[in-house]
Parts: sequence; C-alpha cells; structure tokens
Amino acid sequence: MMNDTNTIGGTPHPARSAALQVWQTGMGSTVSIKVQNARPNTIYTVWLRVKGNVMGGDTIGGSPITGGGATSLAPGSALNSLVGFTPPYDGNSDPLNGWMTDMHGNSDFMVQLDFPLVGGAYPFQMLNQTVLDDWTADGGFDTAVRYPVPIINPNDANIEGPFLLRVVSHCSDNLSHGLSPSKREAWFDFP
Repeated sequence: MMNDTNTIGGTPHPARSAALQVWQTGMGSTVSIKVQNARPNTIYTVWLRVKGNVMGGDTIGGSPITGGGATSLAPGSALNSLVGFTPPYDGNSDPLNGWMTDMHGNSDFMVQLDFPLVGGAYPFQMLNQTVLDDWTADGGFDTAVRYPVPIINPNDANIEGPFLLRVVSHCSDNLSHGLSPSKREAWFDFP
C-alpha cells in the first residue's frame, strides 16, 4: 500500500487508496499500480527518485538531463520520446509514465522497465545525443549530459530520500510533461 500524501482541507481522504506491486527479474522490473477513489478524469503520473542524501548530509544523484530530484517512471528506451514533451516543449495527454482515471477516480497502470528498480540505476545514457542536443538548443537544461544515476531508495541503509516512487496528479493542466513533474499535486508515496 502506498502512503496518501494528498490532503484536502488538511486531512487525507479516507476512501482514497493506491496499491503497488513490483516484480524484478534480471535487468528489468515491472511495476503495477492500482488507484481507487482518486480525482476522476485526471491524468496521473509516476515519478522515480534519483536524488537523495547519504546519512550525514552529502547529496547524491539528481537527473543529469533536467537537474531535478525525480524522473519519469518509464523505460530508458522511452527517453527520446519523453524529451519531446519536456519543457520547453508542450506536454501531452497520453503519458508514458501515467494514465487517466475513470469517472470514479479509479485506474490501473503497469509499466515494464529495462532496468532494475531495486538496487539499480536509471539509464539516462540511453537518450540519443542528437535528441538531447536539439532539446538543449530549444531551451532545455543547458548542462544536460547522459549517464546512469543510482535510484534513491529510502529503504536502503545509509540513504535518505522522501520516497522511492511518487504518484502525482496534473489537475491544473491535465497534461504530462515528459521528464519534468511540472505542475502537479502529490497523492501517494512509496515507501
């Protein structure tokens, strides 16, 4: 079960829930998320933490593409597509790392990853250099580079981070923004 981080009027909604399952085999993982009683007809996306702290204070990680602390929970092979919806480019309504809830606020999401979620690293090096150069020239993060970054898991000894995975909604524009969480509202964290 994921933790409910979204509050309405200062208290979590009692009927809201999300369940998460992870299967990991070899160099890949599958993640399944079931959401119930969330905001209806709304785009939700899932974010993977790649920036944290070693116990005692040193900061580690961060997206070498956007500079952010989290990245889309999507296969590394999808990076070229995701950059096409990352600011300064327009967002899209069919996210690779998300879904739209039904009229009751329910949904199921499953993604197959080409990297191990537990104990792994996000493969930013899979982004095509020409795609990165074009995005940077169009106003993207001007110091973006391609290299793998360790996944931050707060369950790992000596690692501090607010979450491993976070589910967010995009109520303000109902769009996903590629590798940037952009305008969003946090709903569920795991762990």
